[in-house]
Amino acid sequence: MSAIPGPIPQCLWTTVCPNCGYSLEGGPHCGVCPECGRDYDQSEIVLHGFARGTHENIANAKKSRIVWVFILATSWFWWQLFELHTALYRKSDLWWTIGCVGITLLWMAYHALRRFSTEHPGLVQVRLNVAGCVQFDDLGGPSLLRDLWKANLWVVPIAAAIALIVGLRLGGLNPVAFWMFLILALIAMPFVYRYSHRFRRAIRQVREGAVADINAALCPPTSWKDVRSFAMKPSRGGYRLTINTDTAFLSAKSAIPVDAELQLNGEQAASLQEMIRKWIAQFRHAGR
Repeated sequence: MSAIPGPIPQCLWTTVCPNCGYSLEGGPHCGVCPECGRDYDQSEIVLHGFARGTHENIANAKKSRIVWVFILATSWFWWQLFELHTALYRKSDLWWTIGCVGITLLWMAYHALRRFSTEHPGLVQVRLNVAGCVQFDDLGGPSLLRDLWKANLWVVPIAAAIALIVGLRLGGLNPVAFWMFLILALIAMPFVYRYSHRFRRAIRQVREGAVADINAALCPPTSWKDVRSFAMKPSRGGYRLTINTDTAFLSAKSAIPVDAELQLNGEQAASLQEMIRKWIAQFRHAGR
């Protein structure tokens, strides 16, 4: 593969530490962050903003979209709240419904708190270089609750299967619903186990110092050779960047590796568009 098709334009140089968010204004072109001690250079474009599309949740959405994201993210909650009112007349469903409502409320509270646990200028980070691109959707730093949950997520489908069996034996669960949810739990088990195994391996790497950023350990970059298309559209206060791939069904990688509303001005957006075009063209030319 040939070398980078031109240097990173100065308007896209990194001005805050990609690892901790410390301001690098007035510092050298490359070096070590005086706050966290991590290396940085200008061979990678690091942008900040807010998530959109499938990347978006309460923790990383733009303030103006919080209400919309909240409605979508809590649709299960409102349905269960209605079910709770009905369950008051069906004692067999009461505790199941209360449990679902409680889990939903905890999930919302956790993600809402994550919004305030980052020192970066945005809630997501998009990194692009000559090799590919990646989006980090959680810049909140270490989280014991998140680590415990993701490392042991494989327990959830097993616990769900046990709960379904108990519910059927106690007569509080319809046999049709039992078999439907049991099959879904069994199908999910290998995929959830694979995810938890990968997370535990990444956590070990971070603790050993092999990977400075937990996101870098968990989010593999997408190569430009896999990119099918990209779009840059103006939005309020910046530009929305969407990068799509030809990801196969059930692949570990997302079909939309980047979908974020980035804090860019017109000059930066034009320069970024030109760099992405060159990087994609470089890989397509090399693949011929």
